[in-house]
Amino acid sequence: METQRRATFDVYSQNVLDLLGSGQQLTRAEISSRLGIARTVISPVLSQLHHDGAIVTVATRKGEGRGRNAEILAIDPASVKHIGVEFSHNRVEVILANGVGEELASESRTLPAGATWESRCAVGITLIRQLVVEAKLHLRYLGSMAVGLPGSASWNFDFTQEGYPSVFPNRSEIEAGSRNERERNVSSDTYTRVADTFFAEFGVPVTVDHGIRFAAIAEAANHSDSNSILYIRLSSGVGGAVIESGQAIVGSAKLAGEIGHMCVDHGETAPRCRCGKTGCLEAFVSIAALKKAWREAGHPGATFSDLRDAARQGTQVGADALRIVEQAAAHLGRVIGYAAVVIDPDLIVISGEVGDLLLSRRDLIQAQVNREILPVAHSRVCGANVTSNAGAIGAVIASMAAPQQVSMQIGSRKKPQGTKEFRMENNVGRPAHVC
Repeated sequence: METQRRATFDVYSQNVLDLLGSGQQLTRAEISSRLGIARTVISPVLSQLHHDGAIVTVATRKGEGRGRNAEILAIDPASVKHIGVEFSHNRVEVILANGVGEELASESRTLPAGATWESRCAVGITLIRQLVVEAKLHLRYLGSMAVGLPGSASWNFDFTQEGYPSVFPNRSEIEAGSRNERERNVSSDTYTRVADTFFAEFGVPVTVDHGIRFAAIAEAANHSDSNSILYIRLSSGVGGAVIESGQAIVGSAKLAGEIGHMCVDHGETAPRCRCGKTGCLEAFVSIAALKKAWREAGHPGATFSDLRDAARQGTQVGADALRIVEQAAAHLGRVIGYAAVVIDPDLIVISGEVGDLLLSRRDLIQAQVNREILPVAHSRVCGANVTSNAGAIGAVIASMAAPQQVSMQIGSRKKPQGTKEFRMENNVGRPAHVC
């Protein structure tokens, strides 16, 4: 009987937190009325939540006649409800948010080259703890969190020893007897261990997925009129995600959207990609690939920033840079076109440092796409609106949508049970391109 009463009490407590978590400030009588729970039943719940600090009194309202002033209750402004984390190739981004998705604090850290995922998780956890202290927040009512990983994190079979990024083994290197098992678990090992690590530290549901999927979710929140979106990020790597009716498509090996590993050159001299294949799009349009092309054009020691600056010049140097940009844009547009034939997206969003550079020739990218898709199709190319902390913002959205129960949600095996608005006023960078 006591266990049942405790369970009922916990349900009522969560109902109150969900109600006030929508940003409302209500009196006890109003909470009782909104939830349809008798005042005598909800009163001890509110008193306990108030005592625990989950809710606070933000004001009082004069009562009728000689009655006592009514307390107006709200969620504790220092209470972190959701955490979004994104690990990129060399950084970790963290956002702490309250129950309605408002950012309470955010920060990033550079990750050491070759670090194991065990050490990377430790950096992320330490950053969260430091943010809580510095911003004077608390995690007593933390509900859930989501962690985004680079796509190639799924290729790392050793959580504690193997450096990152690692190279996926060739198919011939995988023993025939265990190939199917290894391929089925290609992303589960790192994903599961990361989820285990954060769950052990914070004791709340942990959703782990490709960080670019989370970034795509954040971008999709800015395009509610688009039903199907192909999202591409071009930076140190090239990744993508597909959003269909608000849901990110995952794939059997959690590799859906890996557009960077579609082949654009099957020739014998095609460059080798870190995935183990040759001629991948990433080997032509990543930061490293463009730097290589720029240096081979007679600019030794030059950086990606040098190439980007030169592309804006009208000199001969600028002409060399524009030629490299146009070649990369043509490769990108052709591959996007191939993907668009299958996906049929109404919107193609391009992001990342390289993406911003190549969008200077958006006309060329769009023309290549139009050459590949069917005449009746229309897939519009544009730049990203969410340009800052996109993966971490999307992780917060995913955290808010995840079932609120103490279990681990690995990848997107379970569909979100609804969506909530994430208030991104303090997180979204200035739109790089208007669609």
